[in-house]
Amino acid sequence: MVEPLLKGGTYNVNRRDSNGNTALVIANGRGQVDLIQSFLLYGGSVKDSTVGGLFGGKSCLVWASSQGCVEAVRLMIR
Repeated sequence: MVEPLLKGGTYNVNRRDSNGNTALVIANGRGQVDLIQSFLLYGGSVKDSTVGGLFGGKSCLVWASSQGCVEAVRLMIR
């Protein structure tokens, strides 16, 4: 469902939500490997980090790791 939006340019993968996080950051924290792969394929940046609050400033890799999302961590390392 996400792939056509990304492919058609309807959704900017680097857009930030009202909390300042990109979809890639959120997907990493939730361990959503399929989404992470799609976001990376369409230009998501592994350099993105969480914004604000208690968890502010964590990179995608650190965020995935802190949430115990092993497969997401592997994707970030690759």
